[in-house]
Amino acid sequence: MAEVRKISIALTGEQIGALKSAVETGEYATTSEIVREAIRDWQHKRALRQEELSRVTGSARGESAG
Repeated sequence: MAEVRKISIALTGEQIGALKSAVETGEYATTSEIVREAIRDWQHKRALRQEELSRVTGSARGESAG
């Protein structure tokens, strides 16, 4: 497992409430687990956008997509 480091983030009261509610209902074990999942989702979406951008940019230059 990768090294885990702590950081501080600012959230709205509504966001904090949503995190706490998900933990209290047992959906997640900790708020950190929720944040890590959100970051993994963001990283995945970011990679997909980057791939799409590369594909579109390559197509615009007349390069083969495959």
